[in-house]
Amino acid sequence: MVLALLAVVSGALSVTIPCCLPMIPAYLSYVSGASDGSPGPEARSAALRAALVFVAGFAVVFVTLGASLGVGPVLVRALPGVERVAGVVIIAIGLRLAGILHVPRALRRSRPRFTVPVATGASGFLLGMAFALGFVPTLGPVLAAVFTLSSSGDTVIQGAVLLGLYAAGFGIPFVAMALGLHRATTTLAWLRGNLARLQAAGGVLLVGVGVLFVTGAWRTFFIPVAARLSRLGWPPI
Repeated sequence: MVLALLAVVSGALSVTIPCCLPMIPAYLSYVSGASDGSPGPEARSAALRAALVFVAGFAVVFVTLGASLGVGPVLVRALPGVERVAGVVIIAIGLRLAGILHVPRALRRSRPRFTVPVATGASGFLLGMAFALGFVPTLGPVLAAVFTLSSSGDTVIQGAVLLGLYAAGFGIPFVAMALGLHRATTTLAWLRGNLARLQAAGGVLLVGVGVLFVTGAWRTFFIPVAARLSRLGWPPI
């Protein structure tokens, strides 16, 4: 029980690491695609489903890593190439979110409207997986500690469960942010009126993050930052 609680808390604290910061506005833009800020339980449920699908995407990556610790060196060698593929996925989703790729018919109607259906199961799941693959090398000592605990388990299942709990903790703040954004867009007229611009800005940011993944600049920048924060004692676990 102590290890399980430690894994959940570690996941929640990992959101405060700098490599996660560029993810937050892009993620909120993705979630906003689930609805147009409309009030009511249906729109709230759509935002929640979008968040859970996203969380499920990176949870699959973490659980898979926890269940395959025996082939860790192979995964480490393959990770740079996988990150580049993930970067391409992020760029495609960002272009779609910005309304550049596969522009829907709603954008061509005479009545101004911005409804980009990016908060679908496939897009959200792939986005969560892509971010997880890119963030694994930059999450620093917190994730490393969870991997160590996983490798000390008696079975592969225990390692996978521990990494799954870490992913659950990591997802809690993102689910809370999705529900908070929905509430804000239904109550704040400015935010609701500028939702289209915010979605487009988030898409552009996603494209930038994807380019950093493809070029390898992401880990070049954030791995030293994570190491420096670790020496300063953050996250405090």
